[in-house]
Amino acid sequence: MKAVLCRRRTGAALAGFENVDLPAPAPGPRDLLVRIEAAALNPLDCKRRSARPDPDPDGAILGWDAAGTIESLGAGVTGFRVGDRVFYSGSILRPGCLSELHLVDERLAARRPDALSPAQACALPLAALTASEALWDHLGLGTDAEPGVLLIVGGAGSVASMAVQLARTIPRLTIVAAVSRPASRDWLHSIGADHVVSYLAPYAEQFEAANIPPPRRILSMFTGAAAWRDYVTIAEPFGRICIVDHPQGIDFSGARSKSLGIFWQAMFTRSSWRTEDMARQGAYLRQLGVLIESGAIRALPVTGNGTIDAHSVEAAHAADRPDPGKRVFEGFRA
Repeated sequence: MKAVLCRRRTGAALAGFENVDLPAPAPGPRDLLVRIEAAALNPLDCKRRSARPDPDPDGAILGWDAAGTIESLGAGVTGFRVGDRVFYSGSILRPGCLSELHLVDERLAARRPDALSPAQACALPLAALTASEALWDHLGLGTDAEPGVLLIVGGAGSVASMAVQLARTIPRLTIVAAVSRPASRDWLHSIGADHVVSYLAPYAEQFEAANIPPPRRILSMFTGAAAWRDYVTIAEPFGRICIVDHPQGIDFSGARSKSLGIFWQAMFTRSSWRTEDMARQGAYLRQLGVLIESGAIRALPVTGNGTIDAHSVEAAHAADRPDPGKRVFEGFRA
């Protein structure tokens, strides 16, 4: 099968990409063998590329956002049939999806909505799962009759865009999105944000000026020391803060006086630790499909970057990331 290998040549400053031919993988218990139709680029790919060792004789296949069709089933698969069209993110402990054939545990996948093309479908799973786990598992959204205010700090990025839309399904919730660029405001308002503020200015002043109550829940993709101090200042007592990024130099002690709950969101926790509730990821994707089919959620904008081959992947890594949206690859070069 054709695949794109990421490998750091000895002494190279950064790993490169190579077109390779590899044996087709065989599905194990509960595995789906998927013929890949489209794959998306994520910041995780860039991080994994930068982290390749030197020397790096074996390299690795990257890619953790996929759409394709099931070719065969492993033992014990009950929720899918050969020919089903699926989308998923998979596991970082297994080879990525920049290959013609790819293995994924059935509990992590879902049938993709008919309304979406493969390119649109592959852009959704990682962002939607990150947002779903943060909102439902960590922030407990939907558990109270009066949900109050939710602050989403992530600009118009893919996770923030999905979080705003998923949160919009909760009645009586006030959604505040924080951005750095004025151009992002119209997009966030159009997908359901009630207010859009700047994360380059103190939140307390902006909330007061717009007559917004203190947030009960905060979802943060950009958690610097100054931003953290702002969160603690404006958060409602007994509120919850969920952090998606990897902040450094944060003093968490200030949260104690308000009894704030602090949560970390890492989308690959379930698959990496094979938790008993791994199947929740598939369930979240099925729920996403229903919301897309009903028109309650819009697909992310996508930018096509050609076929899945070394040249296209290298070019996409070098390009600016679209905001909002994702860069995607479709099919394989003959």
